Amino acid sequence: MMSGTGKWWSRVLAAFAGVLACAAIASPAQAQRARVFVASYGSDTNPCTFGSPCKTFQHAHDVVADSGEITAIDSAGFGPLIITKGVTITSPAGVEAGITANAGGTAITIDVGSNDAVALRGLTLIGGNSASYGIVVNSASKIEVVDCTVRDFSQDGIKFVLGPSDHILISNSKFLNNAVNGINLASSQAYEHVTLDGIVAEDNNTAGIVIGPQYAVWLTNSSITNNGKGIVMSAGTSTTVHGTLFMANVTSQNIINDLYLSAYAVAFASYFNGFYTTDDGNTTDILNSDGNNLMTFGVHGTKGTWGAN
Repeated sequence: MMSGTGKWWSRVLAAFAGVLACAAIASPAQAQRARVFVASYGSDTNPCTFGSPCKTFQHAHDVVADSGEITAIDSAGFGPLIITKGVTITSPAGVEAGITANAGGTAITIDVGSNDAVALRGLTLIGGNSASYGIVVNSASKIEVVDCTVRDFSQDGIKFVLGPSDHILISNSKFLNNAVNGINLASSQAYEHVTLDGIVAEDNNTAGIVIGPQYAVWLTNSSITNNGKGIVMSAGTSTTVHGTLFMANVTSQNIINDLYLSAYAVAFASYFNGFYTTDDGNTTDILNSDGNNLMTFGVHGTKGTWGAN
């Protein structure tokens, strides 16, 4: 028969084992919340709940579940981050969730799996004329950039290196005063689902938008102004391997060319509310690099087919 002391010690050991078991279960659950929060008053030692938010986007990313959501509670700077899982990063209306990138660095790097989707909503990315890139997309299945501002980077506002394999949506977003390009879609991958809607690309030194040789892009309701060149389409390799651009309600007024088509590139605009450019006498508004490009436009409301300038 066990003594009273023995029974007491057995109960202590059993209780201790139960505490360890609960801790083992609770710890992963806390690390895998589907939704986490950041705030100016947060701390990265917090569990990232609404009542106890963390401080930086990077820590929030590291603890949120795959395909989870990070929400900014108030306006602040939340630091650069590297995204390696499917995630949504968002801020509600009236909140400016900012990222000021380090000199020579990138505000957001996206390097996720071929089945992962990343959505960025309501973010303000600031380069201070010294950081290199606002967003660099190395790999992903789907990318959405909505209601964002990307400005003052020494390279591109957003650059697709390898690019997603399925879907790109950039809408209601501004790309301002970047030293090279506002939006760089110049990778050589073939993508058919690229939507740019409500874009403002302004004061980018080289080009507002660069489109790769195998992209099919729908550009609508956008203003491309005061860039070195407005829209640049990279050279394809043949009449069947080339970039294609469809436009409606696009205004373009830039320093050198409003639209520049390299070899084999093809562009179309709707007859009504199509592509509008200003002939200011100082630029070649629409320039074809060779005779292999065909463009059908409603420029200034006039339907026409353009050959090489």
